[in-house]
Amino acid sequence: MKPQGILPDDLHDPEFVRQCEDHERQQEADRKLEEAAAQRAAEIEHTCDSVDKTFSMALRNEMAAENKVARISRATQRDFAAFQKCCAPRVGQRTPGYPMTMAPGGPILLRRS
Repeated sequence: MKPQGILPDDLHDPEFVRQCEDHERQQEADRKLEEAAAQRAAEIEHTCDSVDKTFSMALRNEMAAENKVARISRATQRDFAAFQKCCAPRVGQRTPGYPMTMAPGGPILLRRS
């Protein structure tokens, strides 16, 4: 009985070689698409982070006035301070929403679970 496998008996068979080359071309094309998508996502994230950082600085007084009216509770401020402390070791890492998480009096509020 002859063993059966996924490879043909003749690895130099023109049809098999063509299929291998097609597969390699497709893998390379897929890799390039994934790289382009990752690059675009990084650009979008950087743009959003820049906008968030710019507006949080420019609107600092307005945000403070709104926070004063909203009367953010001490517990919420304590939770946010704990969240900022949790984020501190990750400074410099690319994480979603980084400028907002570290903005003084930032807009991200945590609820106790």
